[in-house]
Amino acid sequence: MKFPLFLLFHALLASAYAEYRTFTDTQDRTLEAELIKANTTHAWLRLRGGRVVPVNRETLSEADQTFITTWIADKVPDLEVTPDFDRGLSKDRGKGSSSTRQTFGMRVEIKNFSPKKELEDSEVVYYLIGRSVFDNDQYKVLSRQVFDISIKPGDTKKAIFKDIENHFQEVERSNNGKEKGRGHRGLGYVLQIQRKRDMRLIYLGSSTSLLDDAKEAIISLEEGDETDETFMTKDEEAKMVEKSEPGKPEVITIK
Repeated sequence: MKFPLFLLFHALLASAYAEYRTFTDTQDRTLEAELIKANTTHAWLRLRGGRVVPVNRETLSEADQTFITTWIADKVPDLEVTPDFDRGLSKDRGKGSSSTRQTFGMRVEIKNFSPKKELEDSEVVYYLIGRSVFDNDQYKVLSRQVFDISIKPGDTKKAIFKDIENHFQEVERSNNGKEKGRGHRGLGYVLQIQRKRDMRLIYLGSSTSLLDDAKEAIISLEEGDETDETFMTKDEEAKMVEKSEPGKPEVITIK
């Protein structure tokens, strides 16, 4: 699934951890964002609203290219991240045959392969995503959990998250023609690891191809947030539209 992401010029919300700077593209357009991940071809920028967007490095100025190269030199250790995600499914007793209970467990083993560099104080963030039983284009963050971790050189640690129960009722048509159903069916997870001191993105993965396409958007969400297929909340979508109206400041579209 592909959907448009926009880089905005103006601040939406402040962040206590963010180290924002002004980035300039090859057409001399500017924006404020923080760099949280980069490789030889792309940079991932976090906007003030929390959304993370990938940018082709070739579209940025020479000064920004130098900044990114220097930033990459401040490496995090090489890690092996192994999620252990398990799920169960059963009918809820006493709630009718159409009522279903899901259980989800998540444990993540993280190995630091570096012989010298420690993984400094970091957060392992686990998002459990559900899809509406009424509308396949509607989603919800069923749970967002955070596990604090640091790992010495050569060590292995586990992040263990609280088990989650999720209840939903499949859509059914009754004798009078009305449809009934409730809740969101658990779909899968997105897993994020970020360093606390600069919120640098260390790892980002997911359990399904659909969530993998949307993972940069999902990590800007909070528990309980409901979204459409773009994985943006209604408030955020409204701000996007307002910023792109005629007469408003120009936006940069990232492809």
